[in-house]
Formats: sequence, structure tokens, C-alpha cells
Amino acid sequence: TVASAGGGNAGTPTNGSGGSTGTVNGTYQGRNYRLHVPSGYSASTPSPLVIALHGAGDTWTNFHTTLAATGWTSAANANNFILMTSQHLNSSRPSFLHLDSQGALDATATSNEIAGVILAAYYGVGADYNIETEKIYMIGFSEGAVVTDLAAYWYSDNRRAVATYAGGVTGKPLPVSRDIPVYGICGTSDSGYNGAQAALAEWTSGGHTTNSAWVSGIGHSFSGLCSSGPSPNSVYQ
Repeated sequence: TVASAGGGNAGTPTNGSGGSTGTVNGTYQGRNYRLHVPSGYSASTPSPLVIALHGAGDTWTNFHTTLAATGWTSAANANNFILMTSQHLNSSRPSFLHLDSQGALDATATSNEIAGVILAAYYGVGADYNIETEKIYMIGFSEGAVVTDLAAYWYSDNRRAVATYAGGVTGKPLPVSRDIPVYGICGTSDSGYNGAQAALAEWTSGGHTTNSAWVSGIGHSFSGLCSSGPSPNSVYQ
């Protein structure tokens, strides 16, 4: 539920202290995560947090490296937010997205996976850093974008805004309890382009604030979308 994922703390600083800057590893309830903490971070000022979810087959450590190469750590430095990549705890397949034995969405397991990441943000990262819980964002690529889209729906009270890179899911009975801005980004040469468009259109028709970047000539590539599409800094802005 939203409450179990820290909804009661929405809009309040976590008041964590003692964390260092740079690349930092942590763990919460068996879930590892890696942070990029900008040099301008100060515990006296609550910091925004961006959670980044990788696609199927990737790892949280590799995606952390990819985020640095694509400009996301530079955006963190420029805007003074903490960037978090998380390990999934899916034992069935290498993804945050859980499927049942028939290959369909396992909503309960996927929702629990998202809740675990949010808990790690609040009570793992938030114990060491002063996080502004009203400014927790999420981005995701591919299957990570599908999970990000679901997180915006299931956990709207815990997200400030989300960006879905090359992914999304339709069939959500919108609206939800609050307007959550969604930024849809996909290459026009991506096989999932039509699906990404449809997912964002669903958010728009549900009355939510949306923005889109349909990047000409780019296929299923996070680095391509970051270099040829909107910059990480502009997506965060």
C-alpha cells in the first residue's frame, strides 16, 4: 500500500545525517543500492532524490555507470539532487518487472518490488541523507520504464514526477488521487514506440500533466535518447 511505502512521511525531510559525497553504496532490508551524491550536498538542506530503474538484463551497478556516461550525474551536480540506482530482488528474471507463469504482469510482486525500492529510499538513503520526501522522482528505461509507469499509478502519493524512457503500460484506470507529471521519451525507431505513445496518451487523457520527446531515428537505446533527445538536465527541470 502507499502507507506501507512511507506515504505518511510525504512532504517532510528525513533528517538523515552522516552521509558522504561521491559514489556511495548502501543496503536496506537486503536490497543494495548505489548513490551519486553531489559535492554541493549539505545535510542542512533537504535534497531531492531521483531513483533510476534499469531495463531487463542490466544490473544496478552497470546502470549507475551508464547514468554517469549519459549525463545524469552531471545533472545531479548541477541541480544538487541525489541519484539512486537500486538492485531488484526478482529471483525469477533479471528485471524489476515480475511476470507470472503465463508471462503476464504479476501485479502483486511488481508492486511489492516498487514498495521495497521506495522503502530503501525513505529509510535507507533517508537515514544517511536529509531527503525531501516531497521531491522524490523516478526514471526508468525499457522494462524499468514500465515499472516506473506503474509506480506513478500505484504510488502516486510518493512520487513528485516520473520520466519513462522507451516504455510504459496501458490499461490503468486513471485518474489517481493526485496529478503526477509524466515525461514520456522514446525513439521513433524503437519497436515499443507506439506502446510508449499510447501509455503517455493515457496519462494525458486521465488529466495528468505530461510532456513528451519522440526522438527521430533512435531505437531502443538509453544513451541514444539521452544524447539525441532531451538532456538529463532538461528532463529533471
